[in-house]
Amino acid sequence: MKICNFFRNKKQTEERNVLGSQFVVYLTTYHEKISLKNIEIELLDLSFSDFILPVEIINCRIEKLKIQNSSFYDGFKFENNVLKSKFYYPEGGPNKGLFLLCGNEFYQRVSFADTFFDDEVYIKNNNFRQGSTFLSDAKTYNWKLIQENNTGDIYLDYIDFMGDGPDSNTYNEL
Repeated sequence: MKICNFFRNKKQTEERNVLGSQFVVYLTTYHEKISLKNIEIELLDLSFSDFILPVEIINCRIEKLKIQNSSFYDGFKFENNVLKSKFYYPEGGPNKGLFLLCGNEFYQRVSFADTFFDDEVYIKNNNFRQGSTFLSDAKTYNWKLIQENNTGDIYLDYIDFMGDGPDSNTYNEL
């Protein structure tokens, strides 16, 4: 089964004017459990959303993922997936409940920047083909990292605001 543009048709819920620049924010709140299993997905757009109940994405093949500015209030499970695009998760949270990235194949960089966690974060058995800068700035938040048996370059000493990693010119050292 192939799903295109999953969660793409969000309602415009807020329009903001900041420093003279007008932009539209698509904020959506989901009050139901989201469970995606064994699906091929062209675009999974979770960005600018609050998920009140658990979100689980298991055994999926995903071409493109958008996840920026999202909050998971009862956990996020991303397990045994293949992701072709970046997993770029800036300005996320507050994330409560378990946050799991387990057994995934990431073809491009995995990056977290200015993301809040308030529970355990499991990063296990993943293959980071182009590396990861996950949790690099999470030292100031209330979380516990459990990281084991991952392959690929993993950087915890960089804040990666552009999602390009420490081998680019866009990172900031802590």
